[in-house]
Amino acid sequence: MKFEKNTAVCNLEWKIRNFTEENYEKAMNNNLNTNFYFIMLGKKMTSWKLHYGFDREGIVIDLKKMSRDNDFKVKFTGFIDTKKSDSSVVYFDTYEEHANFIYKKHPIYFTELEHIFGNPADYLDNGVLTINLRIELFDGFCKEYENYNASDPGIYSEFTEMFQWGLFSDFTIICSDKTVIRTHRLILSENSPVFKVMLQCPMKESISGVMEVNDIDGPTMNDILLFMYDSYHYRGWGNDLKAIFCAADKYQMNKLKDKCVNQIVSSLNVEDVLEFFMLADFYNHNYLMQRCIMFIKAHHKVLCKTEDWKKLNADQLNIIDEYPYDNNIHGLETVLC
Repeated sequence: MKFEKNTAVCNLEWKIRNFTEENYEKAMNNNLNTNFYFIMLGKKMTSWKLHYGFDREGIVIDLKKMSRDNDFKVKFTGFIDTKKSDSSVVYFDTYEEHANFIYKKHPIYFTELEHIFGNPADYLDNGVLTINLRIELFDGFCKEYENYNASDPGIYSEFTEMFQWGLFSDFTIICSDKTVIRTHRLILSENSPVFKVMLQCPMKESISGVMEVNDIDGPTMNDILLFMYDSYHYRGWGNDLKAIFCAADKYQMNKLKDKCVNQIVSSLNVEDVLEFFMLADFYNHNYLMQRCIMFIKAHHKVLCKTEDWKKLNADQLNIIDEYPYDNNIHGLETVLC
């Protein structure tokens, strides 16, 4: 597995001592603290300004880019470790965005203060609240995986109703669970090179107008077709992302696969990250592999005790161990009184 050269991580740990509701009320009138950080991304030096402090809306975290270069993406994550369970409580987790977008964003707030004040034993260690912040920079695959223009309504949106009602259909797909779906050759061929070749050649399926699929069930095939007809209004991300990814790869639907990967990355958790790591390894998907490994590294103590961890082979464990990761933690400290 070859990793992209230009990735960088900066881990920050902010300890807030004497964290009580009374002390928080007193600290709200103080100005925000400011720290500056320089992060090397390949040969590129990037500079960042972090504002942090306390407000009536919640604990304030505000990251600003100071350097002029915008040709990379940034992901900013924050979470609070809790004694309540082995995993962390994630309070914000941004999508990868071009660096200049971060500059325009409003501050982020940790707003669950009443819950923390009401359950100090779950979140405080000797009166100390620890907030973990993580700045991740990405270069190299920035253009390839950028989100598609959300203003694009999709050229087939007016045909969705025809698909849902089976109007004027000229092709039938029989899925692995015997679900029968009627669709249109034009839509299939325009969205998938695999379908296009099949429908242009004198194959059994193109002649009969019927195709049997033994490895994709009805709900997954329906999701794929809905994306073909109208990618702009597609809302199938609550379904089986692994099945959608595999089907998108099979039919060479790169736009769907990229969006599926973005959805997987934005919703990774300790329950499914190893499954998606193995999926990325099997399909040799570099970007998904990197994102899974970063999550695994951050939650290694929890994941190494799971049954899924035992399923990893020696090569996969080596990939995780060899992945470049910044374990240096920059400390911030605030004492409330």
